[in-house]
Amino acid sequence: MLLPLVGAGILVGFGWQVMTAGGIGANIGAGLIVIFGGPILVALLSTAAVVSWRVKRRSPGR
Repeated sequence: MLLPLVGAGILVGFGWQVMTAGGIGANIGAGLIVIFGGPILVALLSTAAVVSWRVKRRSPGR
């Protein structure tokens, strides 16, 4: 469950660095992060949510 969350954190940190990078001209990297990073981020977070739901369902009640 933690591995997808760590991957999501790395992706968000890298995306923030690319989005806020200074430069002259168009920021092509920001567009690529939005186009490719968004779906990857959704997949990682939904994987973590599903795994956590399955772990919670398997654990005995209080």
